[in-house]
Amino acid sequence: MDAKNRIHLLEIVTLCAALAGCGATPRTAALAESAPAAPTQDGRTISVEVREANLLIPDEALAKDYLRKKLVQAMVERLTPMGFDAASAARLAASGQAQEFSVRSHVEQVFGTGTDEGKVRTVALWDVAGRLWLRFSDEQVAELGQMLMKLPRTSLDEIEALETYLDRFRELRPDPGQLSSLDKAVGDRLAEALADFLKVQLAIPPTPEDEYEQALGRVARLLRMFRKRHPGHAAFAELEAAFRVGALKLLRAVPLEPKNVPRLRAVFDSFARMCAAELADSHQYLRRTLELDWRNRIQRLDESHVQFPALREDFLLFMQEFPGSDFYPELELRFLSRWVDFLMDQRPENPEQMQDVLGQAELMGQRFPRCARLAEIRRHVGQQCVALLSRLPIPDLEAMKRVDQLMAGCDSFMEAGLEVMAMRERVARIRDNLLRARDDRAEREALKDLSFFIGWDAKIAKLPWGKARGDFPGTGEFAAAWGQGTDAGSECHCSLDPDEPCRAFESEGSHGGFEVVARFYRERLWGVDLCQVFTGPDLASIYNFFARRYAKDHTKVQAAAFLSGGGVVREVAFGKGSGLRVILARGADTCSVRYRDGALLLLQEQDELAEKKRKEEEAKRARDERVKRGWQPGDCVQWECDISCAFRGNVRKRDGQRYLVVISAAEEEGRQVGNAVWVRGQELYDCPE
Repeated sequence: MDAKNRIHLLEIVTLCAALAGCGATPRTAALAESAPAAPTQDGRTISVEVREANLLIPDEALAKDYLRKKLVQAMVERLTPMGFDAASAARLAASGQAQEFSVRSHVEQVFGTGTDEGKVRTVALWDVAGRLWLRFSDEQVAELGQMLMKLPRTSLDEIEALETYLDRFRELRPDPGQLSSLDKAVGDRLAEALADFLKVQLAIPPTPEDEYEQALGRVARLLRMFRKRHPGHAAFAELEAAFRVGALKLLRAVPLEPKNVPRLRAVFDSFARMCAAELADSHQYLRRTLELDWRNRIQRLDESHVQFPALREDFLLFMQEFPGSDFYPELELRFLSRWVDFLMDQRPENPEQMQDVLGQAELMGQRFPRCARLAEIRRHVGQQCVALLSRLPIPDLEAMKRVDQLMAGCDSFMEAGLEVMAMRERVARIRDNLLRARDDRAEREALKDLSFFIGWDAKIAKLPWGKARGDFPGTGEFAAAWGQGTDAGSECHCSLDPDEPCRAFESEGSHGGFEVVARFYRERLWGVDLCQVFTGPDLASIYNFFARRYAKDHTKVQAAAFLSGGGVVREVAFGKGSGLRVILARGADTCSVRYRDGALLLLQEQDELAEKKRKEEEAKRARDERVKRGWQPGDCVQWECDISCAFRGNVRKRDGQRYLVVISAAEEEGRQVGNAVWVRGQELYDCPE
């Protein structure tokens, strides 16, 4: 393709951005030759694909040429990482088989650029697509093997690159003899280079530790690669031994002391990452070496007549770090009796000390489960738990959280008994008080200037319910609060009964004051109402206040409807049985609270039921007497009565308990007016006057 027909990426991108939806006239140009079938996919077959659209190319021939060159270029990019040089890759790519090779033109209108800016141009654009397959022959695979054998293997970087080529070469299923020779040559050279690299890297002083650790990591990475790609190579054992020597230098650069345990753990985390699966034996060797060094340190301390409390930390850390150690029988003979005596002397003064003792007792049970005094130790630790938790100050919920954690650790050590029960009751009581105080604070914050509900609720709950009217308001806390209000008299909004005491309370808060009314039944105190409290539409905080103190006597659906303010549910009830009942009612932007004594409320309900029954019996007697008296000719009667009566008429004559009535009105059967019908007396009722 000459220079003037060359495709410029910038022009193509600009053109694609300028495409306008003005219609298109597509036409397809296929290759003259038929496309070959796709080669069978296996380890020796590779393919590349090219699909590009909206290309500004002068004609079909150039579009085909462009697609061929793009496919060859893509194939070269696949072959080069396999080890082919540029010339060989280009030659092989050109010998590939094309499939699905097509070019398609379409006419589009686009906005011009440069000198044509602002104009609409009609141009022919090309969409190209195709796939190129290449299957390696035995000769081509052998040729690649010869190229790889000739590649330089001087530096580790060159050897690593060759190892990558070798991995891909194996996928081509080469001649086993050629592959074996190439693999041995690369493996031998890598072993030599690694030996030299190890000498240089591990000659670095172990301090500063970070630099040495990085050098050791580089060695480990190459050694893992060697083990993975050349398993069973004779040089590996010697190389791994050199790596272990270097790792021991790093390990022993950290003094073996309890204060250095975090650093030692970090070193072994690093070792674990370095070794992975390929060097797992080296990681185990290093752990075993540290275990032996630590055991020797404890033994030296003991032989130097260091008392057990001074070497206890070393001893405990050893057991924590090496749970499966083979040295436990030796440690049991040397230290266990002294450890038991040490624990029996412990009297923890705070949760931290108690947690330490608990941890030691658990550790003793895990490492020396056959210890003869283990039950004695556990009993002693449980007693110390009870003693500490029975006297420990618990000032806040944060401290309570620590106490709960401590109790969880103590549970398996404490035996049942009165002391344990008393301790648990004390902790539970303190927990309840702390939670209540927290909830009280949150409640006051939520109520804001409606927090006066808290005081009134507490005072009303203490009222002597059922006392005579003459004893109201008494002399208690409620009486003192009642006295701060003014007599509302005839201005009371909450009661129309002048005999019911009503007080008005003014306030500077947003609620603007409220009224308190005392209610009496049979001249006994049975209720108190707080009325006309301006709250705004949101009653959630007040609802939660009562829900926290009283059992709900309503459903979740009713609560949701009440809080939504939609008008479907205007009040909800709290409290059950003979205890104090509360009814929370809402207005437009106000609420009222009605307190009722449950016992008197039940009595009122019984009285109302009895009164209803009495009235029903009286009505039945009156009805029976009226039917018995009967109706005289000319009397106005009605029958088939429910909410209203279907018929009305006048009695014409009587025959026992039957009456001949002339219909004068019928709700739904007007054509019967004027007819005379017989009706039983039990069905007749007097017409209203």
